[in-house]
Amino acid sequence: MAKVTIKIGGLSCASCVAKVEGVLRGIDGVAFASVNLATGQVAVEYLPAAIDLQEIRGAISRAGYQPLEDTTSEASLPLGEEGVDRLLLRRLIGSAVFTLPVLGIMLLELVGQLPHSKTLLVVQFLLATPVQCWGGMPFYQGAWARARQGTSDMNTLIAVGTSAAYFYSVAATFFPLGTTAVYYDTSATIITIILLGRVMEERARGKVSEAIRRLMKNQPNMACRLKNDGTEDSIPIRDIAVSDRLVVRPGERIPADGEVVEGYSSVDESMMTGESLPVEKKSGDRVMGGTVNQTGRLIFVAKGVGAKTLLSQMIRLIEEAQGAKPDIAKMADQVASVFVPVVLAISLVSFAGWLYFGALADALMVAVAVLIVACP
Repeated sequence: MAKVTIKIGGLSCASCVAKVEGVLRGIDGVAFASVNLATGQVAVEYLPAAIDLQEIRGAISRAGYQPLEDTTSEASLPLGEEGVDRLLLRRLIGSAVFTLPVLGIMLLELVGQLPHSKTLLVVQFLLATPVQCWGGMPFYQGAWARARQGTSDMNTLIAVGTSAAYFYSVAATFFPLGTTAVYYDTSATIITIILLGRVMEERARGKVSEAIRRLMKNQPNMACRLKNDGTEDSIPIRDIAVSDRLVVRPGERIPADGEVVEGYSSVDESMMTGESLPVEKKSGDRVMGGTVNQTGRLIFVAKGVGAKTLLSQMIRLIEEAQGAKPDIAKMADQVASVFVPVVLAISLVSFAGWLYFGALADALMVAVAVLIVACP
């Protein structure tokens, strides 16, 4: 059984988690699939004889998501997202700049400080349109991607709910429907608030894998190998083989796990054991990859290399711990898989009921209210 971790783009809610897990678990040869929304990764266990990695990545693509990168036990783990996407941050700032005046106009009208007029309606239209069309673009893209796959997610609710409020307001502005009420502030505010949530989410994701990034910085890129003729050459750590004799000078990090065969030194193992005092090393002692040689020159025989080093195993265990989900999270995923369709159905039923007993404007606003409340 092989294990792989694949980073996925386009995950936005728990229903996305249920969708990807359902698609992967339905593939012959896949024994286990677990999506971690916080890290944006899916951990998969599969039989290489029955299915290969490209088929797994293809299944993710067909589900409407983007497999960005994968990691196996032979490769380094993903570093996680660094900071926040600049375009997303610009969308948030731009949306906030246009939304605040719309909110201001709405509040001033409510308290009677501004008269309700066609001019103010047009001003609100001009301010809300960039928010809807540019700020809300990620939600439309996500909703369209899910629609092409015949599914829905939170992007669907956001796109449908804000679009209904926005286009109703446009119609009320330029083609009055018997009411002068508009809801530009509703559509613009919802988009801005959810963009703020996405930015905060990305920042949180960047911190989730901080422990892994710190550990990976302790892995040296190169190692000094001692040849049989006594000469030395520098090689990438991925080229280290078991039984290679490696040389570590004072101040260098040990590139692999092994056993000292020559030399005497003290090694700082605090990053592995928490012990603040250096540990003396001599012939026959074990050394761990990632620790720092301090005082003397050591020659050791590599025993654990690549993914077999203690450091690599620690990194893998941390990632597996991040990917583990408690039972309450699994229950939430099950609920989320049907949440969006149910909300859309309730919205349509509400619209039909209010349309039968009341006016179009009331029916539309009730339907929009259901979608908007469900958006978070």
